[in-house]
Amino acid sequence: MRIAGIYGPLYHSMANLPSRLVHAAVHGTDPDFSRGTPYAADGSDMCYVKDCGRGIALVQTTEHLNHGVYNVAAGFQTTAGDFVNAIHKVIPDAKLDIPEGHDPNGSGIVPWLDITRIREDTGYEPAFTTETAIADYISWLQAGNAQ
Repeated sequence: MRIAGIYGPLYHSMANLPSRLVHAAVHGTDPDFSRGTPYAADGSDMCYVKDCGRGIALVQTTEHLNHGVYNVAAGFQTTAGDFVNAIHKVIPDAKLDIPEGHDPNGSGIVPWLDITRIREDTGYEPAFTTETAIADYISWLQAGNAQ
């Protein structure tokens, strides 16, 4: 399996941007951009952890697979701006100011993984959109789970 960037509950390292943004919004702090300033138009394929777990389980339990490798991913591009917008739908006053456009030192490419194989062979389809995943993650944190 090739697994996309994963975010969501129980993510502890805070290395990925969505987790840093969500935790900052929930705690009412500025996000940690010590790993580099994100730009609104930059991103990649970021899969919510609950979708990833289900995708892995389907690959492991499907009786017949037609390929040796499957992408477990959202199957669509998600930008930093998409995450900020989704967070603001739940926490409108979150302090998540990021510059518009692409990182001038980056490629400007927002990649994502093709999930055609896993969809066709296992029936996998992400259940979460960026908005529903972020709302679920925020709800989980606000309920007093791992901070």
